[in-house]
Amino acid sequence: MHLSHVLADNGFKITFVNTEDSHNRIASAGSLAERFHMVSIPDGLGPEESPFDSRLFDAMEYNMPSQLENLIQKINGEGKEKITWLIADAGMGWAVEIAERLGLRSVVFCPASATFLATCLSIPKLRKAGLIDENGEIKVTLLFICLPK
Repeated sequence: MHLSHVLADNGFKITFVNTEDSHNRIASAGSLAERFHMVSIPDGLGPEESPFDSRLFDAMEYNMPSQLENLIQKINGEGKEKITWLIADAGMGWAVEIAERLGLRSVVFCPASATFLATCLSIPKLRKAGLIDENGEIKVTLLFICLPK
């Protein structure tokens, strides 16, 4: 949200896309984001499921890509100002593929450390290598020995 404010302060038009649950919580908090176009898309969780459940990331990965793509196509098809850049939180790195498919420039933004970002981006490789399972549980123990100088 802070990055959106900084970009808006510098003349950029912002469309802030969020899950429906997060969108509703932000909207109920008042006019925090009155300078942007705030929109939401379903995350794939049912109304009885908690948005803080670990299943959120899987639900987002399977349900939100098509919703985001449809939203961008709709906005860009209206003939008004078009979306030309997509900035995705590191937790939604899959959005970069959508941006590529739609011919948008894109970047992944990670408000956490570079180490955290590198770890998150490595999860698919770690799964493929069999080092962690689909739940993120470690399947292999590695031992690292540090030698003195």
